[in-house]
Amino acid sequence: MKLVSMIDFVGKKAKQGVQAGRLYNKRQTDILFEIYKYRTFLNQPLSLGMFVPAIEVDGKWEVLEEPKVGRDKKYSVQDKSIKSQIWHQNWHEKIEQYQQAKDRVLFEGFEFIEKDVFTNDLIFNHNSRYTRITVFSIIESLSDLEPTLTAKGQELSGLK
Repeated sequence: MKLVSMIDFVGKKAKQGVQAGRLYNKRQTDILFEIYKYRTFLNQPLSLGMFVPAIEVDGKWEVLEEPKVGRDKKYSVQDKSIKSQIWHQNWHEKIEQYQQAKDRVLFEGFEFIEKDVFTNDLIFNHNSRYTRITVFSIIESLSDLEPTLTAKGQELSGLK
């Protein structure tokens, strides 16, 4: 499902209401709730964690890399030393932290390149295109890019 502008969304909902004929209170309430939920979603300020797995530490966003066994695994499972046990515990915490951050991502297909040090804009590779996103923008400003929503994005927007 693609992100659409608020104007298109309201137009679609209005058309559905007209096609249904006479709206009943329950249906009117449902439509208004969908519009309100989508409007609230579109007005959220953008953050790095909406595009890629990232966490906010001391007010700054840090992109998380997916923990890979081949790259990070230092100790074998059979190693019972204290260092090994601590390392394995930290390893599992890294995996859990990454998965939680990944589950919070709202848009598919973005690869973080860098943050512009002068403007604080976020620079991504999106669908093989260089894309600059102003940090102080809201979600609705992305509608021209037509990003695909993740399951979490669909849930929060009410489009699911």
